[in-house]
Amino acid sequence: MQKRSLIWAVILLLPVAHAGNAEQANELAAAQMNYQNLLKAQANDSASLTNLQARLKSAEKKLENTQLEVNKLRTEFMLREEVQLTYDAKLKDAGLRLNKAWEAVNGVSTPQKTTKSNTKSQIIKDAVKTKTAKTTAEDVKNQTTQAVKTQTHSAIK
Repeated sequence: MQKRSLIWAVILLLPVAHAGNAEQANELAAAQMNYQNLLKAQANDSASLTNLQARLKSAEKKLENTQLEVNKLRTEFMLREEVQLTYDAKLKDAGLRLNKAWEAVNGVSTPQKTTKSNTKSQIIKDAVKTKTAKTTAEDVKNQTTQAVKTQTHSAIK
C-alpha cells in the first residue's frame, strides 16, 4: 500500500513541482512544436528536392538527346549540301556541253565565259529557232543587250 501512496503522492505533487517551472515547461513545449514543424517542412522539402532532381535528370537527358539529333541533322545537312554543290558543278558542265553541241548543230558560236552568257546564248537560240522575216541580226543584238541589262540590274539588287 505504501507503494500506491507513493505513486499518488508523486502524481499529486507533480503539478506543484512543475508550477514553479511553468515558464520552462512552456518553452519546452514551444521548442518541441517548432522542432516538429521544422522536421515536417524538411521532409516536404526533401520530397520536393528529390522530385526536382528527377525532373532535372530527365531534362538533361532530353537535352542530350536533342543535341545528338541536332548534330546528326547538321552532319546530314552538310553532306547533302556537298552533294548539291557536286550537282551544281555537274549541271554547269552539262549545260556548257549542251550549248556547245547545240551551237555545233545550228552553226552559232557564242563565248561561254560565265553563266550570264548562257542567257545571252539562250536568246540567240530562241531567235534562231523562230526565224521569221522580221528577225534580223539587229533584233538579236537588241534582245541580247536587253538581257544583259536585265541581268546587270538583277545582280545589282
